[in-house]
Amino acid sequence: KYVAKGDRSLTPLAVWDNGYSTLLQFAGNARIPSIFVIDPDGKEATASYAVNGDIVQLDQTAREWRLRDGGTVLDIYNLGYQSVGGNPETGTTSPDVSRIVVPPGNNLPGAKP
Repeated sequence: KYVAKGDRSLTPLAVWDNGYSTLLQFAGNARIPSIFVIDPDGKEATASYAVNGDIVQLDQTAREWRLRDGGTVLDIYNLGYQSVGGNPETGTTSPDVSRIVVPPGNNLPGAKP
């Protein structure tokens, strides 16, 4: 569950996560604000994200996000945040990347010796 505090003009239409990344949906004509992740010490760090249409996909989950547009600020809190996150069962931290362990001496196709 997500809750917000601050200037409601920055409020996304929806906020959700899949245990690995956080997604924000904005109105199609809305300007996307600057997005920051708040670390455990309360410091802002620029969030890494990709935009696909009206969806902003942030590269992680977090306890708190901060949206800024000029002097306008909105904090978004993830009340269900789990610091450990989910296990994608891929041998990596991403459900989109699989890790393949190759025994010594077995080169992958196209790999240079």
